[in-house]
Amino acid sequence: MRNSSNMVLLTFFGSTLPDRVHISPINLRCFSCYGYGHGKSSCKEVSRCGNCSALDSHSEEHCNAAAYCFHCRDTHHVRSRQCPRYRLEQDILQLANSQFISLGSARRELLYRQKDGTGATSCASLAARFSAESAGPKTTPSATSHSVGAGGPV
Repeated sequence: MRNSSNMVLLTFFGSTLPDRVHISPINLRCFSCYGYGHGKSSCKEVSRCGNCSALDSHSEEHCNAAAYCFHCRDTHHVRSRQCPRYRLEQDILQLANSQFISLGSARRELLYRQKDGTGATSCASLAARFSAESAGPKTTPSATSHSVGAGGPV
């Protein structure tokens, strides 16, 4: 059960403490331009309609056009959780969190596997492959790959 305090427990793996720790929520999607990787408050793009994807012309509440997603060019709302792009972004977050890798590394891994076409792109299959590769012999242990883990409030 969560305790309502301002305390956060950080667990560091390895023997070297990082110089700094950056903790913030990960913005999955912007509700202004409906792009990924930033929030509405830091959006620099032109706003879009969440229904038809039209640029800076009207709000979603006043839209009578058919639903259209500019990410996958399909006939659903831009914010649909059934969108392949939304699922990819979810898989990126899941892979990054489960393997303690950066979002950029997780994105590159998933996009590479998608482009390469040599294997499944589900997060579970990639996590298993990534774990198997990580378990192989290494010449030097990486202290930064598992540098920060955040627990719930104390």
